[in-house]
Amino acid sequence: MSTFRAVAVVSFAVLFCGCPPKCPEGQTACDDVCRDLTTDPGHCGACGTACATGATCSASACACPSDKPDQCGSQCVSLQSDPLHCGTCAQACGLGTCAAGVCSCATTPATVTRCAGASPACVDVATDPKNCDACGRACAGNEECAARACACPASKPTVCDAGVCSDTMTDLANCGGCGQPCTRKGGVCSAGACACPASKGTYCTADDACSDVMSDLQHCGGCTSPCTRDGGVCAAGVCACPSARPDFCAATDSCTNFDTDALNCGACGMRCTGGSRCTAGVCCGDAGVVCSGTCCPGSACCTGNTCSTQHSNGLGGRFFDCNPLGTHTPPPRRRRPPTRGSRAPTPPASPARTPPAWGAAPRASARCSATTAR
Repeated sequence: MSTFRAVAVVSFAVLFCGCPPKCPEGQTACDDVCRDLTTDPGHCGACGTACATGATCSASACACPSDKPDQCGSQCVSLQSDPLHCGTCAQACGLGTCAAGVCSCATTPATVTRCAGASPACVDVATDPKNCDACGRACAGNEECAARACACPASKPTVCDAGVCSDTMTDLANCGGCGQPCTRKGGVCSAGACACPASKGTYCTADDACSDVMSDLQHCGGCTSPCTRDGGVCAAGVCACPSARPDFCAATDSCTNFDTDALNCGACGMRCTGGSRCTAGVCCGDAGVVCSGTCCPGSACCTGNTCSTQHSNGLGGRFFDCNPLGTHTPPPRRRRPPTRGSRAPTPPASPARTPPAWGAAPRASARCSATTAR
């Protein structure tokens, strides 16, 4: 059986039968897919056992290629020549090369040094913050190593606690000096002073916060003017209602939409009852439609947005259209098909011809008379 047919049969069994697939001989179901565990690199020897990248699966065993015969994690490498895995998987050469499983350090710059037992093995003690001036001598905090000495970078020249380098002109945790945090909410450290950014230019002392009083709900128009209305927004420093809920009800201090709110339909406190909905500010049931502010029966409005006319169908029911009473034209009646076993209607008989009298000569046709006259 071909691979395509095998996959198709398995897919059909899983999707439509809900049962484990029955795989062809020599294959095993792994996650509802038939696999050959002797050759599949993603399922080599057992379901879910994946070979390393670049490896093949043969006789249920993974094998890396001859130029990269060793496996480190999920990769095939050469421990004899790989500078990231030299001699062992965990040994990196750094500033050097790998030959015969041994790291060989670069000769330039002259400060490149071999650190025994370390990985990477070859480092530059003039610039390496983990090996500054000597193997294993690490710089503190976020210090850098420059010219074999640990120091703070020019962008953060001040050393604060635990060797942390800081720019006290901009650092919120050390604003103006070490241990001087800028705690105001939304604040920034500018020129060594705790300040408010341009986007939130007003400082509200009571809340220790920076605010944009033009849009901040907690400080709308001023630090002591919160916008408390339910669903409200602060627009240009004024507590207002958004476009989606443009109407305000003072009694409930809330924003609403008179066109759609069944609790405030058309006006504050006007509730729709009986399961009716609020449409265009009018309470109307599911069997009605709003035309010019009136809930009308039917499903559509007529010309001029007026209500449709209710008609009786003569059978106790009713229907609606835009015609006045008495002018509705019912649809043409459909001919009822004959019932089974009934006779089809007999077509009308053709008019009977009167036979000529006995012994009388037959009447000649006009064509024959014309021929005789010639």
